[in-house]
Amino acid sequence: MKHLAKLSALVLGLLITLAAQSLPGVLLSSSCMASSEDSVVAKLGNGIQVTKSELDRAVEEYQGKNGKDKIGKKEKIDLLEKLVHRHLILGQESIEALRKDPRIVEKVREYEDNLVIMKYLENRLSDRIRVTDEEVAAFYEKNPDLFLDPRRVEASNILLRTRKEAEKILVKVQQGGDFAQLAKDYSIDLPKALDGGKMGVVELGKLLPEIENAISKLQAGDVSNIVKTGYGYQIIKVHRVFPSKAKPFPEVKDKIRMMLVREKQAKAYEDLFTQLQKGTHIVIFEDRIED
Repeated sequence: MKHLAKLSALVLGLLITLAAQSLPGVLLSSSCMASSEDSVVAKLGNGIQVTKSELDRAVEEYQGKNGKDKIGKKEKIDLLEKLVHRHLILGQESIEALRKDPRIVEKVREYEDNLVIMKYLENRLSDRIRVTDEEVAAFYEKNPDLFLDPRRVEASNILLRTRKEAEKILVKVQQGGDFAQLAKDYSIDLPKALDGGKMGVVELGKLLPEIENAISKLQAGDVSNIVKTGYGYQIIKVHRVFPSKAKPFPEVKDKIRMMLVREKQAKAYEDLFTQLQKGTHIVIFEDRIED
């Protein structure tokens, strides 16, 4: 069972990878003649024609790969020229010999197998990995802690080389000294010191652990004790606190949907492989696989 579980995970990873891949030009038709209802957008001297539907498929593939919703005429013409170049190459006499090259034949077969596997999975699993709007909304409502903006603070700091120096400055701060002016006068954290030690608004969870621990419970107006870091000794003042809050549903709904789809994919694949493996004796020879 251990080997079967490993095999399932391996195949699952492989199939997900295959589903995200495409070979260059696979969406481009190699048909030479246009149908009666398909306009011709380019002709080659050897009688080969490039049709509008072929160009449309190339445009669709190009937009998908480059994340574009729309492209202009110039880009379409550039794609059309590439199609012409493709047909010119495919029209060469030596091409037929290359089609019989064992390595190319094997690659074509591999890609064909991949397409067949993907279509098989689509037929078997598509209904099981659909995610409804109601499922997305329900997950958001049941898991509010997963969609919180972290607590943030607006703060300033004074950085000193030694603890003795830091102790002296902390006393001045505690006695009512102007924090910004003390930062300008004593802090070695340039260029922040020139701006009164301002750190801006910082997000908890992205700071050095030492600083995080020192200021995580501070409220507006509070000053930390001396904090030792790899940079020296710091004194930090919190000016404003922005509590954590839930991210709006529209902001996270696509992320939730993708997460639920992946969960359903993994479950559906695992169930399918369990079914396919019934009655099949599978052995993995791990000792024959090199590190």
